[in-house]
Amino acid sequence: MCHLSITNEALHEQIQRFWEIEETNTHKALTSQESECEKHFINTYKRDVNGRYEVSLPVKDNHMQLGNSRETAIKRFRNLEHRLQKTPALKVDYVNFMREYETLGHMTNADRDYQRIAWREQPQDELKYYRLNTVTYGTAPASFLAVRALHQAAMDNGADPRVINIIKSDFYMDDLITGTDTLEDAVYLKHQISDVLQRGCFPLRKTRYI
Repeated sequence: MCHLSITNEALHEQIQRFWEIEETNTHKALTSQESECEKHFINTYKRDVNGRYEVSLPVKDNHMQLGNSRETAIKRFRNLEHRLQKTPALKVDYVNFMREYETLGHMTNADRDYQRIAWREQPQDELKYYRLNTVTYGTAPASFLAVRALHQAAMDNGADPRVINIIKSDFYMDDLITGTDTLEDAVYLKHQISDVLQRGCFPLRKTRYI
C-alpha cells in the first residue's frame, strides 16, 4: 500500500512551478527561419473586402532548384484517374468537389507556377493545369500560415484580452478547447470568440459545453 500526502503549500508550489514552465515554453525564442516567416507574413498579408485574410507563400532563397515535378504530377494524376474509373461513386464525389473548388475560386485555370495541379473530369478531355489559390494542407508553410492568420484575426478583431489569448493559445489544429468557471462566462466567451473569428472569415461550426 502506498500513501501519498500533499499539503496545500506543497500543492501550491507545484502548480506555481508548472505554470512557470508553461509560461516559459509559450515565449520561446524564434529560430532564424521562424523569424523570417513571421517577417514575411507581417509584410505581405492583407484582407479582402469580406475581411478574409490573403497570405503570400514564404519561399526559400533556393526556390528555383525545384527540378521538373510536372511529369511526376501527371503520373500521379493518371494513377488517381485510373482508380476513379474503377469506383464510379467515388468519381462522382471527386468531380463534384473539384467543380465546387473551382466555383468558389479556390483554384483557377493557369499555366505553370507554384501550387499547380493537373485535372480533367474525363480521360478523353484535355488535361488542364490549375493554380491553387488557398492555403493547401500538406505543403510546408500551410500550418504556419493558417495558425498565424488565426492569431492575426484575434489581434485585429478582438477587444477582450481573454478572448484574444484563448484564440492564440487554445486551438489544436482546427478545434478550440478552452474552459472557464461558470456556464454564463462560457456562453459569453463563446459569443465573443465566434464574433471575432467570423469577422476574420473563420466561422465556428459547432459548440459543445461539458
